[in-house]
Amino acid sequence: MLLHLILTPPSANTVRPVKYVPPVVVDSIKPDDTVQQMTADEAQQKVKNENILEVSKEPKEEVQEKETPQEPFLNVQEMPEPQGGIVGLYKYISENTRYPYTAKENNIQGKVYVRFCVTAKGTVEQVNIVKGVDPDLDDEAIRVVKTFPPFQPGKQEGKPVPVWFTVPIDFKLN
Repeated sequence: MLLHLILTPPSANTVRPVKYVPPVVVDSIKPDDTVQQMTADEAQQKVKNENILEVSKEPKEEVQEKETPQEPFLNVQEMPEPQGGIVGLYKYISENTRYPYTAKENNIQGKVYVRFCVTAKGTVEQVNIVKGVDPDLDDEAIRVVKTFPPFQPGKQEGKPVPVWFTVPIDFKLN
């Protein structure tokens, strides 16, 4: 039997094995010229000098961490208490509310629901209208709520916390 061997030149797509070349290890860590060489005694003296400088400097102002404002609660173990209780609160509202002239002229009546936050200190903040009737009545309700005397703050686990509080203010013409 006769075999014919045909030799073809390698094509561009043929992958040829590459001989493995071992890496050359080079000592690349060289002493840094900028590093100052000193003896142990010199180092101790330098540390002492730095400590003396720090003590002689004026005391740094202590930065007080600001308390992050806490999100008001909807319900707490002890709800905020207005002066004189709820009866005292409604008495305050009736004595301090002035019916807006334009609302009287146009015979506008209704109940305005005002939401506000009683802070951990008992002050009233973040006053807004939940359900309004008329811009004049809404503005008067906000004005009255902003003048509320301080509340006993609400408490959660014995600590004063901010709490949302909603009050309906009824505007009726006689």
